[in-house]
Amino acid sequence: SDSDSAGRFTMLETLRQYGLRQLQIDGDANRRRARHAEHFERVAHKVAPACETDDQDGSIAAIADDYANLRASLHWLLELHEGERLAAVVVALGSYWDVSG
Repeated sequence: SDSDSAGRFTMLETLRQYGLRQLQIDGDANRRRARHAEHFERVAHKVAPACETDDQDGSIAAIADDYANLRASLHWLLELHEGERLAAVVVALGSYWDVSG
């Protein structure tokens, strides 16, 4: 619901693309993408396993809120050929996928 995501930040796709282009110009895009991926790896490992616990609803909602970011981090790991890290995140997200449909 809207009240659940009131504190979340959303961005228009055109603004996201502009920001990424600026990072590429500055030469900072790879470092930022790597930090982004690291953060969402930690999120996946911490939150996703709780999707099969008593805190299932909250965990599913937390993963759903960050799903686009998690997917972006998975794509980044794939681009880097970081198969071991990618597999670990996919396994961690398995609990979410099992219960969220």
